[in-house]
Amino acid sequence: MYILIHRKQDGPKYAEYIFGESEESVGRLRLDKETGGVTLIEAAPDDTNLGMFQRAERKLTQHWKAAVISEKTCWAT
Repeated sequence: MYILIHRKQDGPKYAEYIFGESEESVGRLRLDKETGGVTLIEAAPDDTNLGMFQRAERKLTQHWKAAVISEKTCWAT
């Protein structure tokens, strides 16, 4: 499985990302830069069990713990 994760907005407290298996079918999430919390804004259309969101959340949390706010990253298994 491959999930793209691309930052679309970057503010002082939050970064918003799109995620999904392709750029044509994406969901949106928000990373809190202060706490590392990730909030689902909109699920990807084909993410019925939120598995893609959970993987994107984990990847962004790993980057946040390393003090990195990535512009682009991915989850690949």
